[in-house]
Amino acid sequence: MTDSPLAGRRVLVIEDEMIVAMLLEDMLADLGCTVLGPAARVDQALTIIAAAGSLDAAVLDVNLNGQKSYPERTHSSRAAYPSSLRPAIAGTR
Repeated sequence: MTDSPLAGRRVLVIEDEMIVAMLLEDMLADLGCTVLGPAARVDQALTIIAAAGSLDAAVLDVNLNGQKSYPERTHSSRAAYPSSLRPAIAGTR
């Protein structure tokens, strides 16, 4: 266990590039996070969100092989996030 402020946080990784997803998983695990996923498609992410019940954060690739993971996708998953936490989205087209 780490003394990181992220220790114990449940983080969903949504990324279709496996090498990037694995790197994110390793980095988050090193920070003490519980990593959910990775999900390579929006439908996979929504299934994980439904099964998880709640998340503390999500790392989103906004372009999943041509399928956008925002904004309606994050809107449909807002119930999974505590009211004080919301997903932040950044990326390139």
